Amino acid sequence: MGRWGDGIYESDSALDFFGMFVEERIKREMALLTSPEQVKHTEQWLVQVLSVIEVILLFHEHRIGSVVCLWEQEKLVKRWRNTVLKVWDSEWNDNGHCRFLYSQQTQRKKYRHVIVDLFQRLDDIVELLGDTTEVVDPYKYPIPYFSIDSGWFAGTLIEDLTINTVFVLSEENRKRAIDLFYIEHVFVAVNIIAFLCETYNVSPDVEAKFVHKWFKQTTEIWKIRDEEEDWTFLAFEEDRALYQNVKRDFDRLRAVAEKYPPLF
Repeated sequence: MGRWGDGIYESDSALDFFGMFVEERIKREMALLTSPEQVKHTEQWLVQVLSVIEVILLFHEHRIGSVVCLWEQEKLVKRWRNTVLKVWDSEWNDNGHCRFLYSQQTQRKKYRHVIVDLFQRLDDIVELLGDTTEVVDPYKYPIPYFSIDSGWFAGTLIEDLTINTVFVLSEENRKRAIDLFYIEHVFVAVNIIAFLCETYNVSPDVEAKFVHKWFKQTTEIWKIRDEEEDWTFLAFEEDRALYQNVKRDFDRLRAVAEKYPPLF
């Protein structure tokens, strides 16, 4: 276990947390949504499944964490595609809702090529995983595309990561946070929350003053850990790139919290 660079995700601990907390959530959501029990010919079902897919693509495009959950998963992506396209191509209209591009059959026919493009991106990720020398050509459609007005999955991730961050930094958990250096989990959480809030133009549902408090608590734990353990790869140094990366993400989150304060 260790750290091989000053990027947020250049760490075993950071990637382990991303895998256990984020990737597992992605896999569970997609397994549930595409199960025969849950597949529905409704706008709401498409809202949910497409929001998960677009978050996967966003994370890969912006090098957030990893997408090893797609490692050698050609059959899985094919099953997702077949399930979504079967619903997309069926003759149905969701007359109770007209917010999105897929409530009516005529709309789904018009935007079918964009759905095909999304799954082509997933295919490319599966094919290129493990080969960092390959670069995928830019795609025609920016993402988020279908989920830009309803980042359902992004919202659930923001909420869950916020809850976990509050717990990690709590007084009750302080000793474990210091002993196990759980603040790397905070590094990851703040990076993702800030990114998703910026991307979807939504509130983190946390006041800016509490983001400042999180940063203060994080640096306190970091300093204590540095004093107790002589681990140069986790040394607390304000001129170090790792500290600057962490501070940048807290500044981003504080800015978005000021721009989009909690409604309640």
